[in-house]
Amino acid sequence: MKNTVKIMLATLTLALAMSLTAGIPADAKAYKTKKVTVTKGKSKTIKTSRKIKKVKISSKNKNFTVKKTAKKKFKVSGTDVGKTQTVKVTYTNKNTQKFKITTKKKKTTSTGYKKKVIDEVKSLIADPDKGLRKVLADWKADMTKKTKVDTSKYTVIAKLWREDANYNPLSYLSEDDVIKTYTPSQKKALIIETYCIARMTYSNKGFAEKETYHYHRNSDKYFKLLYKGEFEGLCESGADMATDIANAVGLTAKTVISVQLDHGWCVIKATDKNGTTYWHGVDTYTVADSYNLKNTAPVNKNMTPAQVEKYDYTVSLSKFKLFRQKKAVTPT
Repeated sequence: MKNTVKIMLATLTLALAMSLTAGIPADAKAYKTKKVTVTKGKSKTIKTSRKIKKVKISSKNKNFTVKKTAKKKFKVSGTDVGKTQTVKVTYTNKNTQKFKITTKKKKTTSTGYKKKVIDEVKSLIADPDKGLRKVLADWKADMTKKTKVDTSKYTVIAKLWREDANYNPLSYLSEDDVIKTYTPSQKKALIIETYCIARMTYSNKGFAEKETYHYHRNSDKYFKLLYKGEFEGLCESGADMATDIANAVGLTAKTVISVQLDHGWCVIKATDKNGTTYWHGVDTYTVADSYNLKNTAPVNKNMTPAQVEKYDYTVSLSKFKLFRQKKAVTPT
């Protein structure tokens, strides 16, 4: 009888313990952190071995996005090179796992048409005087042919158009004037500007589908279009192309962005004849206005219209333009 009572008490104790703990979940555990490598500018889908309940950014640097895309998949986009970025995944079994993201730079090589463009520009800036003469001569010859200029009556000439910091027109400079008065660094900026102007057209072709150079930096496809004079784009795409070319040939260049102006343009570091360093604006025919800015301008940030005005360089705007000049009549 005593044994029976003991067994009944033990059973009741066990049942009571089970009833008390039935509503308490087991402690969630964290699986081993996994490392993920993403290429700069690319998105990446990560597949897990367990069903996902939710995903969220768990690092201090939140300058990227993460999204669950399937029961066992999530995607990260917009990650940064050199930043520590982490995603925390909570699974349907209540356990968690962190994914540490390392972003690598996309390998770029100067092959194909990109190499042709870079080599061509390098040869032009090697001797700025000769290079500027050549790039202008090529542009004038091309426009003479395209616009069917009557060469028996007219010749095509280039003049440097300029405006001061208050946007008042300044006198045009002849090609010879520029060669005499501009510094080598200014001439190099003008060479890249003229090289691009001669090969680019303003167009929003394919922009909605993100089929422009801005979304495909260093793509040989777009260097081929540039090389053949068929490059089309909006301001930022042309500016990015000029920026990438300038940096590739050893100059210092940036693409300036102004969201409020809905505008972007390339600037190249230059020094004028007085020894003043500034950012020389580069027009590309995909860009309406490329402002020259003081060296202290915050070109790495989104510039407001007020900042653009504040940091205007002495000569705010400048670029070569082509004109038809009537030939002198030789007396008979």
